[in-house]
Formats: sequence, structure tokens, C-alpha cells
Amino acid sequence: MFQFIYEWYEITVIKQPGHLMWSALVLINGGYCTDTYGFAGYLITHGREVYEKTLADPDFLAILNPKKDKCNYEEVRRLAQKIYMERTKIKIRAFEKIYLGVWNKEMQDEIDQSLAINSEIRNRDWTQEQLKEIFPQLAKVLSEQCKKR
Repeated sequence: MFQFIYEWYEITVIKQPGHLMWSALVLINGGYCTDTYGFAGYLITHGREVYEKTLADPDFLAILNPKKDKCNYEEVRRLAQKIYMERTKIKIRAFEKIYLGVWNKEMQDEIDQSLAINSEIRNRDWTQEQLKEIFPQLAKVLSEQCKKR
């Protein structure tokens, strides 16, 4: 079950390349976006509430006190895959083939209904200063981190 939910959440995040959450990650990292799968893992490990609130409002990331280059949990994806393979004895490529056939429509509907995805489209040309205006809470947290160094 964890593998199914993880994959669905990850797909939801990755499918949103124009989503403001990617701009928030650019602000966190000081001008670039790290691995999207690793970032999906980072969000997912903070639980459903954080995940859903971040999709609805990327400035919500501020509560996590994110640090530059520390929002990449690629290993979580591998853990989910490993658990699935150990429990089912099905390799991950086979999982991908049977995924849609096994995935329960009710589970998908429940997840989809719980997600309120902010529809604002990011602009890849935004400057760091503009991003600070778009994400005031996140910018404040990042600024405080810099002052502590």
C-alpha cells in the first residue's frame, strides 16, 4: 500500500512542472532546482498534511525550515520500492506494468479529492527577489538561517 500511495503522490508532484512549488525550491536552493524525485520524497516523508498543504500553498514549506541542498530524499523512493519488492516478490518494473491494473480506483479518487493543487503557474524567469515576494514566509525563514551562519 505504501508503494502505491508513494508512487501516486510522487506522480502528482512530478506532473506539476509549472507549479509554484518548484519556484519555492529554486528560492530554497538559491537559484536552482534539485532532483524532482528527491524533492517529492522530501515532501512525502513529512506526512500527508504537509504534502497536501504544500501543493495548495508552496509558501507553507516555511514551516519545515528547509535548508539549501537538503530537500532531496531520493533514498525514500528506493526504500518504498524495496519494501514493495520484498513483500510481494515482484520487481519494480513488473510493478510498473501491473500498477494500473491493481490500483484501486477508490484509493485514487480518495487521494485526488484530498489534493488542492495551487493552479498558479511559475515563471522560470523570476529573479530571487521576485521569489522572495511570492513566498514571504519562506523567504523570512531562509533569511533567518543566513543570519545564524
